[in-house]
Amino acid sequence: QADSFTQNDRIVLQSHQLLETLEEKVKTANGDIRWLHTFKIGLYDKNNQATHLLGTSLDITDRKHAEDSLRESEHKLAEAQRMAHLGHWEQDIATQQITCSNEVYRIYELNQYDFPGTQAALLKRTHPEDVHLVKAAYAASLNSHSPQQIEYRIVGNNGHIKYVQQKYEVVYDSDNKPIKIKGTVQDVTTLKQAQQTLLEHQKVLENALEGTIHTVTMAVELRDPYTGGHQRRVADLACSIASKMGLDENRIHGVRLGAMIHDIGKIGIPAEILSKPSKLTPVEMQLVREHATMGFNILKDIQFPWPIAEIAHQHHERVDGTGYPNRLRGDAILLEARIVAVADVVESIASHRPYRPTLGLQAAIDEIKNNRGTLYDALAVDACLEILNAGFEFT
Repeated sequence: QADSFTQNDRIVLQSHQLLETLEEKVKTANGDIRWLHTFKIGLYDKNNQATHLLGTSLDITDRKHAEDSLRESEHKLAEAQRMAHLGHWEQDIATQQITCSNEVYRIYELNQYDFPGTQAALLKRTHPEDVHLVKAAYAASLNSHSPQQIEYRIVGNNGHIKYVQQKYEVVYDSDNKPIKIKGTVQDVTTLKQAQQTLLEHQKVLENALEGTIHTVTMAVELRDPYTGGHQRRVADLACSIASKMGLDENRIHGVRLGAMIHDIGKIGIPAEILSKPSKLTPVEMQLVREHATMGFNILKDIQFPWPIAEIAHQHHERVDGTGYPNRLRGDAILLEARIVAVADVVESIASHRPYRPTLGLQAAIDEIKNNRGTLYDALAVDACLEILNAGFEFT
């Protein structure tokens, strides 16, 4: 594997891009096999010569094992269904009497000789919080003339929780009157546990991704120390705007990560231009504007669960089509990018820059208010103004 790492390092340093290696298998000193999820990025001096290589690796061996367990559980479930190894039951609607297969007794941990054959007896095993779900599905199967499927919890003899999946179907006579209900029940506890383990490892991976983004953010700030903390402050305001606009937690999280790294393309801009204490020339300004496209090119091949690359690419687009790099208009600009654009301009105007002192928060408010609906998304501006008027402060 050493040759593989060396090759990856060369690719990073030559491409000037963030490299994500989804899975790398390595052998430890004692011969164990471990799986790693790796991010790497190069740092360069003003002569564009590589000086450092930053990297983050996450041990995903447990997640790989969980995936294997999940695949095995899914295979077992498919085999059980194929071979009809499912618990099944029938209820006579006239007498309300239920008859069950041995598998149902095993799943519910019931003694078949003591089972009274009633729905109430089965409901006693149902988790109290899920009883209403079972009753609703049962009633729906009678009222809707269509099969119903439900997943719920049952409580075993020693108090342990099981997850079961149940299907209901009504059988009708020649006069279209219901005469019985047929049902199947499958114990999916192992599958649910594997899914939960996978979710937990996914959370660990997301935390590692955030750590990598934080590392890259610091790399950008090493190149542009005068705007140190800019991306973090933009992220704080952008998340508040997204929340005020009613975005769900997952999209808000994507907004945060996108804002935290929206200026990553500045890695490719000469440091002396980024920190120039006077007004940039037209040529220098055009070079700085390239950072949006550079950022997109760095991020585009990484499989984020959020549109991170697009946020970096579009955060300087404007609603009326006067922005850059692609002069997108209106809804052609990603909503997350429109939100970050508002937060970005507010933070930039309200903060110190190499070529000028801070213009103050009021100047930032005037800018977005005067250009609401033209340069900046109207709803994002309204949300931002409400937040600022409520006393939001950059920290």
